[in-house]
Amino acid sequence: MNSIRPNFPVGDLARAVAFYQRTLGFEVRVHSPEYGLAILGSGHIELALLGGTPAGPASAYIEVIDVDAVFTACESDPDATLLGPLTTKPWGLRDFGMTDPWANMLGIGERVGERPD
Repeated sequence: MNSIRPNFPVGDLARAVAFYQRTLGFEVRVHSPEYGLAILGSGHIELALLGGTPAGPASAYIEVIDVDAVFTACESDPDATLLGPLTTKPWGLRDFGMTDPWANMLGIGERVGERPD
């Protein structure tokens, strides 16, 4: 296997594209409003946004570099809903959860220290 791309249903494609560019720094790789589709990416990570009436929320976990900066960007964005504080877990992850305006959930974290055996 080479990669995975979660599909997030969104009610407003243009607003969703702007949200993910603003909060997580994604770039637009494909934008086809006529098909209700945008594929966003950052490095090897991709996320598909499916416009129209959402069928239900989806979720994904994204590993980032500098989770503190990402948390600050999400914390200051009125469209992001934080699900709790940024915390360091005993298994070597520093992370937090958030939802977008369409209830899609993202766990966002960074590896810190060694993983326990």
